[in-house]
This record gives sequence, C-alpha cells and structure tokens, in this order.
Amino acid sequence: MKAASANVRSAEENRRDVLLALLGEVARSYADLRGFQLRLEIAENNIQTQEDTVHLTQARAAAGLATQLDVSRAVAELETTNAVVPSLRSAISASIHRISVLVGQEPGALQRELEASAPVPVVPPEVPVGLPSDLLKRRPDVRRADDEIAAAAANVKAAKADYFPKFTLLGSAGRQATQLHDLSLSLGNFFAVGPAISMPIFTGLCAISGELIRSTQPTRVLRSAEPNLQRSIHVAHRPC
Repeated sequence: MKAASANVRSAEENRRDVLLALLGEVARSYADLRGFQLRLEIAENNIQTQEDTVHLTQARAAAGLATQLDVSRAVAELETTNAVVPSLRSAISASIHRISVLVGQEPGALQRELEASAPVPVVPPEVPVGLPSDLLKRRPDVRRADDEIAAAAANVKAAKADYFPKFTLLGSAGRQATQLHDLSLSLGNFFAVGPAISMPIFTGLCAISGELIRSTQPTRVLRSAEPNLQRSIHVAHRPC
C-alpha cells in the first residue's frame, strides 16, 4: 500500500514536472517571438534611415563632397540590414507555429493573434523564492525522485515479508434447497470456518531473488536522480 501510494505521488509529480516544462517552453517561445518582432521593427527603421543615408551620400558624391567609396559603404550597410529581414520574419513564423503546437493547436492557429507586435515581457527585478532549500523542495523532479525512492523502499519491505508464513482465516455461510419454497431460516443452512497458512517452502529462492532485485531499486533510483539533484542544488545555491 505504501509503495502504491508513493508511486501515485511520483506519477503526480511527474505530471507536474512535464506541465512545468511545457509552460516554461511556452513562455520562452513567447519571449523569443516578441524579441524577434522588436528586432524586425528596429531593422525596418534602420533600413529607412540607411536609405536616406545612401541618397544623401550619392548627392554629396555628385557634388564632389564624397567619394564612390563612401557611396559603396553606405549601400553595403543597407544591403546587410536588408539581408537580416527575411531571417527575422522566418523566426517570427517559426515561433508562432511553435507556440500553437505547444498549446495543442495547429501550427498556424495563433497566426492572427500573435502576428501583431507587442512589448517584450518584462522580467521582475527579483523573484521571491525564499530559502534555496525551500526552492529545491518545490521542484517537481526532486519530489518525484523522493517518492520513487520511498516506493522502492516499500517494495523492499514487501519482499522481506514474503520470507515469513502468512495466516488467513476463511469462512462461508448460506442456505441451500432444491426448490425456492424450501428455503427458510432453520432448514438448509450451512457454514464453514477454517484457517489457512502458507509458507515459502518451494518459493523461497524466488522470494530471495525478488528481495535482492528490489533491494537495488532505491540505489538505482537515487543514481538516476543524482545528476538532476546535484544540478538543482548547484542552481539553488548559486549567488545572484
């Protein structure tokens, strides 16, 4: 029972871990989208400014106040900025498609809602996380590993219980008759009560091997979770 309860809690923490990762990916993709849109807006403003610079440089060169090298340099800067625009538009489209898929919709479902530019989300100056140890305990992957270790330990105890005999008390009671009208409170009654005992005489080796296998589960769970735990502890105690 303890192992089953721990497995249920572990599954719930695993679901929360996946949900947290999904929400984090949606937030990251949304921030990337707004960043790409801001960069595109800046690039378009730069293009207008650089086009004016090219026209002014050409006029100065015609008047003998600038050289063709100055004109070529201004044109090169304009072409460089123009080359950035297609990649930014492609990144914007890919970000919208990614967000749509992450929220369970078709790739272009949110195109109309997200294609308009919006400010980049502002990060709060300080996130109230409390103590680093409290932050570590709130991580779903850490709590999931804790529940998995608890379930493995409970399985070890269950395997050790197979070494000992099991006692059960069985009983039955009822009425029986060949015809329905013969059933009464005094006739045809029967009951049976008897104990039962089971011992691992022929299955002892199986019980031993089962315990040996289950006894390694906590160690395997801890080893598999150790890299994530160490990384979480390092992040939690990293100075800001």
